[in-house]
Amino acid sequence: IGTTLAALSSGAREANPALGQHPQRIAAIKALSMLAQWLIYRELADEHPKLANGLAIGSGALGAGAGAYNVRQMAKAP
Repeated sequence: IGTTLAALSSGAREANPALGQHPQRIAAIKALSMLAQWLIYRELADEHPKLANGLAIGSGALGAGAGAYNVRQMAKAP
């Protein structure tokens, strides 16, 4: 979320129409998404620990990829 907000403050636009261009909306949706991921992880952790860990690692990797993409896009900006 940090790179998204930094990009927005430097004049970039959020490409995801569900998030819009409002930092408050982006932060709220990200917080709800993280809460959902945590609840799913907790639910799966006892009976399916490998699946829970795989999902946690996968969602973390997606977030890291999104951050890296944002950094690259900011570097390209004039």
